[in-house]
Amino acid sequence: SEKYPIDQVSKIEQLLAELKKLDADYQKFLTDAASQLNAAKYSEARNLYTSALTLKPNEKLPKDKIAEIDAIRAGIQKADQNYTKAISDADALFAAKKYSEATALYSNAAAIKTAENYPKEQIAKINTLVAEQKKLDDSFLMAIASADNFFDAKKYSEAILDYRKALALKPTEKYPSEKIEQAETQLADLKSRQETYDKAIANGDKKL
Repeated sequence: SEKYPIDQVSKIEQLLAELKKLDADYQKFLTDAASQLNAAKYSEARNLYTSALTLKPNEKLPKDKIAEIDAIRAGIQKADQNYTKAISDADALFAAKKYSEATALYSNAAAIKTAENYPKEQIAKINTLVAEQKKLDDSFLMAIASADNFFDAKKYSEAILDYRKALALKPTEKYPSEKIEQAETQLADLKSRQETYDKAIANGDKKL
């Protein structure tokens, strides 16, 4: 008929039920947190581990996982900073047409973030530009070589045509412009000599 032990048993059963619920809630937080962590959803995972730690402040696992997530997020932040700087510097070099240095930095950026397409696209663009530049350079040099040969052979009209081809490829180059001027001077001189010669022959024929 004593009430006290019955009350105490009831309290114990209530406490056991609360502990059971706390354990169940704690395990659910851990399970959900692990799932979020595996999905690389670090903020959500950290919040769930923090909730688990609130339920059981002395447990080591949530603390370790929170520290692990903080380290991962710090690494991601550092990688983001390195990637952003590499891209910024590479873009500046690309704009300055320093393609070799730009390619190196785009490659670094691509290694930092392998899923990003931008640095790979820029490298492909540089390769295309370099190939086009080489083709242009080769065509320019071929035109200059042909023009120089004509010039040395005193075939100034043909030389002028090839120098003009070279100048059309690279309008800012001084060499073809200078050689065109020299060839035109030589042609003018030849024309003047020919006219003087023809006039002398005509006078000689008349006197003869």
